[in-house]
Amino acid sequence: MAPQIEQLVGVINARLREIDPPLLPQAPPRTVPITVSRGRSYDSLFTEAMALKRAKKFAEAEPLFQAAIEAHEAEVYAHTGPVLASDNYMQLAIVQRALGDADGEVRTLERYIGQVENPWMRDRFQERLDRLRKKMGQQSAATVTRRGEWAT
Repeated sequence: MAPQIEQLVGVINARLREIDPPLLPQAPPRTVPITVSRGRSYDSLFTEAMALKRAKKFAEAEPLFQAAIEAHEAEVYAHTGPVLASDNYMQLAIVQRALGDADGEVRTLERYIGQVENPWMRDRFQERLDRLRKKMGQQSAATVTRRGEWAT
């Protein structure tokens, strides 16, 4: 049944595109180049890092997540303003937790919290950070790691 539905959806979408003016929004052509790190786009870095994470190769995944975040931040801040993809930061925090790097996890969460404007996402990351600090026996600090800093 699923292939029939997919085929029907494809036919409907094709017909909708034929209507003038189009009912389906068309994506504007990309005029902004994708920022690269290590000669690769942040999407490809993130995809490879996720594959390594799934394979439980956390030590190999961590630098790729960091490179993906840095490349993504560079593009976002250069062209659109602070609208960051939270998955990059959350996945890096998960990898750092798996590696037993609680300080790195704190830095990653603080870095995202310091840049994000969406209050719901900021609160979500702040809750995780507060739980981690409670577990570590620390007080919630107001200091935040800003973009471009992987403080040690």
